[in-house]
Amino acid sequence: MKATTEALESRITTEGDFENFLSKCTEDMEEKTLSDYLAELLEKHGKSKREILEHTYIDVNYGYQIFNGTKKNPGRDLLLQLALVFPLTLKETKHLLYYGGASGLYPRNKRDAYFMFALSKKYSLEEVNRYLTGNDLMPFREGK
Repeated sequence: MKATTEALESRITTEGDFENFLSKCTEDMEEKTLSDYLAELLEKHGKSKREILEHTYIDVNYGYQIFNGTKKNPGRDLLLQLALVFPLTLKETKHLLYYGGASGLYPRNKRDAYFMFALSKKYSLEEVNRYLTGNDLMPFREGK
């Protein structure tokens, strides 16, 4: 079983010799790809790619490329749409943004704070877009 991120961090900061740490923990340091993480989420949430993509504003072909790993770093808003449609927890969303190479949610940013709130309340993408539009915040663009 792989060590948690927190356990790895603790070992890194307490280890006397970094090379020794690497020799013991190389397997634990392997990174997942965005595609790997999305596959985990699909299985965990019992959803299909099609089910998720049908409820986003993401072009279906582009969406499949994200899921299949052809598009490695999609835009942050695309990842947030996926998070809302699954729906993901805040922790899962933070991981999704990380694996997608996007910046994390920042609670001092009004739009990000709303996403955090919306995720916690399991709001739909449409509910979120209505709020964003009604509050002069950048809504998700309907690209289909």
